[in-house]
Amino acid sequence: MKQLFSLFLFLSMGIHAQEYADIDNKVLKYPKYNSVEKLATKINIDFTEDKDKVRAIYTWLTANIKYDLEEYYNPKSTSVRFTYSSEAEKQKKLKALKRKVADKTLKSKKSVCEGYAQTFKSICDLIGIKASVINGYARNSAEEIGKIPGFSDHAWNAIYLNNQWIIVDATWGAGRVINGKWEKHFSEYFYNISKNKVSLSHHPEEKKWQQIFNSPSIDVYFNQPIYKTKFLTSKAELISPTQGKLFIKNNFIVLRIKDLPETASVLYTYNNERQGQTPKFIKNGTVKNFQIEKPKTTATLNVFINLKLALIFKVIPQ
Repeated sequence: MKQLFSLFLFLSMGIHAQEYADIDNKVLKYPKYNSVEKLATKINIDFTEDKDKVRAIYTWLTANIKYDLEEYYNPKSTSVRFTYSSEAEKQKKLKALKRKVADKTLKSKKSVCEGYAQTFKSICDLIGIKASVINGYARNSAEEIGKIPGFSDHAWNAIYLNNQWIIVDATWGAGRVINGKWEKHFSEYFYNISKNKVSLSHHPEEKKWQQIFNSPSIDVYFNQPIYKTKFLTSKAELISPTQGKLFIKNNFIVLRIKDLPETASVLYTYNNERQGQTPKFIKNGTVKNFQIEKPKTTATLNVFINLKLALIFKVIPQ
């Protein structure tokens, strides 16, 4: 059974990637365009279906734009003042400012999330595909559990295809930060993110998008565990605990995960321990119960699946 499940997971992911293989292979041969118009024109020439064009944009951006960690850690002031005499003039000037972000992104080949998202939308606008930039929240560390910031900190896209909105995050699809350095690493997951899982990683600021994607309240979102890409891309489901901050009175934390492959290894560490510990577990049907010893003091619980960080909790022993 365990070999069958693992094979099914591998094949399903492979089939999804194969769906776009021809598009990706063609786009990866494109030059490093420094003009939004030239890239949009090339995509329009090579592809006729809107869904193929959107995939082409995602592939090109994730392959050619580097995340700007320097700008992230030392952001420059971006406030711009302008005057306008009508709503139409206001929107026209705002569109021009956003377009400048896209132009800068293509010329420099680097940006933070706003550049990825505005560039994606600018190209969609030029080729006649309905798209929006969603501003909202995303979390990566235990320090963010339960703490709602005073402003949104991430941007991604909603694209209207086949009479429905899909979610695309080219920033997270392009790579990841490891030990303080950005590493290029293409992710299939962040193209057309599953609507059943998007609220585990993204929370829109605007109510319109919250309603469209059935987002939980902002309190519920920020009180969740941190779900890392390793967990999001798996078929596994966290049954409990669903709170990210755990107040533990007993000697153990019980982690219940459904549909975890039989061959998957699970380890855990507290804070920055270098040696992972193996929890005891009991299987109950499709659910595995992992028994984890509670820490002596408040600590970050890191749960690894197949040696990849998958879940993060904040544990407060009582």
